[in-house]
Amino acid sequence: MEEATIALEAELSVGVWTDIMGDVLLGVVPLHGEYGIRETGLDALVARTGFLRFALDNGESNTAQKKGYYSPGHADVRVGFDESMQVRTKFTYGGTPYYKWVGRVSAPRPTAGLFRERVTNVQAVDWMDQAAAQKISQLAIQTDKRFDQLLPSILADMPIQPRATSFATGVEILSRFFDTDSDEKMSPMSLMAKGCRNELGGLVYLKGDSAGGETLRFDSRHTRPLNQTVLATLDNTMQELEVEYDRSAVRNLVLAKIYPKKVDAAATTVLYTAQQKFSLSPGQSITLILAYRDPTTGRPISATEVVSPLVGDTHYKFGSSEGSANDLNASLGQSMTIGGNTTRLLLTNNAAVTGWLNLLVLWGKGIYVYDPQTFESKDQTSINKRGELTLTWEMEQHDSPVKGEATAAYFKNRLSLPRKVPKRVSFIANQSAALMAAFLQGEPSSRIRLKETMNAFDADCFINGIAFDVLPGGRIKADWTLVPADTNAFFIWNTSRWNIDAYWAF
Repeated sequence: MEEATIALEAELSVGVWTDIMGDVLLGVVPLHGEYGIRETGLDALVARTGFLRFALDNGESNTAQKKGYYSPGHADVRVGFDESMQVRTKFTYGGTPYYKWVGRVSAPRPTAGLFRERVTNVQAVDWMDQAAAQKISQLAIQTDKRFDQLLPSILADMPIQPRATSFATGVEILSRFFDTDSDEKMSPMSLMAKGCRNELGGLVYLKGDSAGGETLRFDSRHTRPLNQTVLATLDNTMQELEVEYDRSAVRNLVLAKIYPKKVDAAATTVLYTAQQKFSLSPGQSITLILAYRDPTTGRPISATEVVSPLVGDTHYKFGSSEGSANDLNASLGQSMTIGGNTTRLLLTNNAAVTGWLNLLVLWGKGIYVYDPQTFESKDQTSINKRGELTLTWEMEQHDSPVKGEATAAYFKNRLSLPRKVPKRVSFIANQSAALMAAFLQGEPSSRIRLKETMNAFDADCFINGIAFDVLPGGRIKADWTLVPADTNAFFIWNTSRWNIDAYWAF
């Protein structure tokens, strides 16, 4: 049996990682990790939150021989053990370390009661939980950029960064981005999903590596087609193989929606008007979030070229009395952070008396989204046989009718007939050196080959998501979520390679 050295490391002090595997109770709960894109649908473009679950010995039989060693707040709690502590899994094989999962403890739950089993069940979440939980804040509209060029702006708005990043060069040039996003509703994960959708098949996920793990990866829609290297072959060596061949994966009516937009000619449109007057005490500062509105309809809009700084009497009036006074204009301090759909405005009363803000407006160029243009492509033969099975593909950052029509036709041609699709495969990594290497080196977007006699399956696939269980005795069960490698041959512009398997290769 092949064996890897398995460590569960905790950052008990800043920058210092300590192996706590000696206190992990594999017989109570297997050490279970999962990450990557654990779904297989067309809209599964961005990884969801990944999890790590394990149980720790919280009684006198642990390595410190202390009760409450893994109970936050206990007098004998292990120094550094707490919620938000970083943890990671480390598998060492052939002298090489593989960091397969990195994240932060979200829920340590000690079992209560003096006479119950003394166990602390722990759940940790990976960095994608940060991307899901936060809301964006005043991201400025950017123009004519690829999505890999836009991702750093999203990350810069986040207080906790992934350990490393690796971004492929995007294919699509997006004429405008961050222009249809609501600060109070849009998360970084939602922005990533929109960017990948408008890349017409990009992917964002976390992957492991040998340098510390937690690498945030962006794949363009050409990344997988150009990956022709088969990492591993599973030839009837799997424990389980789930293959789908049914109508649920068929889409014979495709609607591709593009969104033409209008931009004002001059930065004179009133984007925001304060509806009431208010006062500031001497030295008082307040922060306002000003949302842009269509001056005609009152609906939320985006804007560019917001006028900054605000000009007294034109954009504001600040006076010593309520009404229309403006005698304190020069005493109003201001600082603006301008975003695509809101402005953060910090105002300070630098006068020695109470001041009234009697007027406050924002000017800029409004951006208005027209009704979408929808392009339809359908396979009537498939519809007659199976009924209408519809796919709607949103292309918010595109306004080209040619691209809308081509996208609808592409998805219809690709999806209108059922295919034998691998969904999931699992295996015991300890069975052979080849399987152990496959588990340790296999990451999302790795290309593998599956051969399985009973399903008459023999084809290449890509790993989409990964799960693993460490069982008693050091046995490792690997579970991969899969998507098929497209067997259609395409030519991809600006490459020198012909006759490649293509996945979103247009």
